[in-house]
This record gives sequence, C-alpha cells and structure tokens, in this order.
Amino acid sequence: MQRFASGLVLALFLLLPAAGPSASTPAGRIAFTRFTEGTTRIAVVASTGRAAVDLVKRGPHGQGEPAWSPDGRWIAFNGRDRDGTQGLYVARVSGRFLLRRLTRNEPTTEAGSTASSDVHPVWSPDGKWIMFQRFRPPESDLYLVRPSGGAPRLFLRDGLTPAWSPDGRRIAFVRSAGNANTDLWIVGANRRGLRPLTTHPSRESEPDWSPDGKRIVFVRYNDGNFELWTIGSEGKSPSRLTRVASNEVNATWSPDGTSIAFASDRSGGQFDIYVMRTNGTRPRRLTTSGEHDIAPVWQPLVLSGG
Repeated sequence: MQRFASGLVLALFLLLPAAGPSASTPAGRIAFTRFTEGTTRIAVVASTGRAAVDLVKRGPHGQGEPAWSPDGRWIAFNGRDRDGTQGLYVARVSGRFLLRRLTRNEPTTEAGSTASSDVHPVWSPDGKWIMFQRFRPPESDLYLVRPSGGAPRLFLRDGLTPAWSPDGRRIAFVRSAGNANTDLWIVGANRRGLRPLTTHPSRESEPDWSPDGKRIVFVRYNDGNFELWTIGSEGKSPSRLTRVASNEVNATWSPDGTSIAFASDRSGGQFDIYVMRTNGTRPRRLTTSGEHDIAPVWQPLVLSGG
C-alpha cells in the first residue's frame, strides 16, 4: 500500500482534469497539501493554529506532498501541469523565490495520465539527496536525485514511502507482504542490512523517524480504520496512539520530538491537520478549510517560527 497521502493524492490529485494556541504545542510551521478549487496546493500553517496560506505560489497547476529541506529554506514536492505532465520540483521559499523541476513524466493518454509518477520526496539529512518513490503500476521503486537536478538513480526495488533516519544511516520504507498486506522495512543508506521492522498481518505504511532516531511513527489498518502507532527503531515495543472511529494518517514528528502532526477525518467528511502529544493525548485541530488537508510536514527548527 502506498502512503495514504500518495493513495489520496494519486486517487484525487493525479486524476484531476482553528483552535487557539496551546502551550504544549511547539512553535513552528507545518506545510501540507490542500485540495482546493479542483486542484491541490501546498499551504503552510503555524503549529499554534493561525490561518493557513499558500506556500508555493507559483509553479505547476497541482502540487502535493511537501518535504522541507534540512535548512528549512526549500520545499520538495510533486507537481502536475495542466497538460498532465508530472514530476518532482524543488522551490526556495525563504528569500527570493526559485523553482526547479527535477523529474519529468510526460502524459501518455488524452486524459493526462502518465506511465509513471514520482511521489513522496524526502531529503537526506545532509541535504545532498532527495529520495522518492517512482510508481509504475503495478511496481514502485525508490530512487535518488540531487536537489540541483540530474539523472535520477535507482536506490532499491520494491519500496514505498521512504523515510531517512536523522543520522542519515538508515532508510525506513514500506514493502508488500502479499495478500494486500504491507510491512515496514529498514535498509542502510549503503543498501546493506535490509530487514523487516514489522511482520503484522495488516497494512502498515508511512514511517517517520523521531528526531532522536529511537522510534518510528507509522499507520496501521485496524478494525476498518487507519490508526497511528509507534515502534522502536529496532522493531520492539509497538504502541498504539489513536483509537477513534476515523482515519488517522500522514504522521510526522515535530523537530523537538514533543508532538506529532497528522491528518484525520475525525471531524467528519474531509481531512484536516491535527497535532497531538507523542503518546496520543491532547489532539488539537489546526485546519478547518472544509477541503481535504493532508500530508503535513514540520519545518526544521533551523528557520521555524511564525
């Protein structure tokens, strides 16, 4: 299973023609994908709940799955032009705006679909690489590309939704377990030490590392809903964070490790961005646009702030 954001984005985005402040919430900005007016845009909201605004104001018609660079100055994202051309981009959002296309997938049908789609970009901690998922139905592989551009290179076959460890030495990702199930896996950045992290008979996806590298938050399908869990980075001590009759997805740790942002449809109908403590308590709704808000990602502490 692809990252739920990828699932929702690929199902909707790729097929396209506030609460008050809380002292327990760390300061900073959260970028996310917003479905609006028949397309998708990258918006940003303060973690204390201020009104969201567009972050990437120029570029492709559709934008999704933002990823901050380690210095907080750039956003990597997937985009789709009006003619159906799809690919990865980076945009400098601090100082003078600059937009650069990294990959390009041409439309192959009149409906604008592409033979492959590049989604779910993630930066290496040193900022030298962007890893992403290249989806060629029914296959999905992990690739690397430089933020400055150049030819992408294959990193690993059969992988979804990668997440780089804070020290840059390991990558967590998702791999099919058969019978529609998926598990979390870990591999070294040198492509050695490949091993499963989970072997639960369910669908698990969307790993994200805690800032200290000790735990990984992820999504597990439970009792008809997607719920959030954490597990030790060595595969021990799984812990369920959410127990509600709704879908909780796209979890991402705050840079200081005290909170988790996520997307949820618990308010009914549409997905909104929420923040909670890392033990699953004190959830707080950040967006109330009436549209789908998904795929949140916290700006690094380097430049974070209102």
